[in-house]
Amino acid sequence: MGLDGRQIRGPRAFSCGTVSDPAVGSLGLVVRRTRVLDPRTGRHVPKTPWGVLAAAGTKLVLARPGERLTLLDAKTRAQKRLPWPSDFDSLGHPAVDPRGRFVALSFVVPSW
Repeated sequence: MGLDGRQIRGPRAFSCGTVSDPAVGSLGLVVRRTRVLDPRTGRHVPKTPWGVLAAAGTKLVLARPGERLTLLDAKTRAQKRLPWPSDFDSLGHPAVDPRGRFVALSFVVPSW
């Protein structure tokens, strides 16, 4: 199925256990946290060095070790390091603007 709900080709097996949260909008699906799969071609667009938190348009927000974030442009592969903006060390679920322009990240303390 395409992202618009139309069938592109016949079904083929795809393990649900390999798809992680979140879907990344027009780019495809996150597979095993570090790969974005284009459902039309089955190719990786792109494979990332760190876990994908969210996507807006062609930009991916990546979680790096040690409370660091990176913004990756999936088309140009340009990267921009982002500061960790919270005293909390854990991330909640991100929210993506329906137009694909913004990502809101939440920072949490799991014990609260």
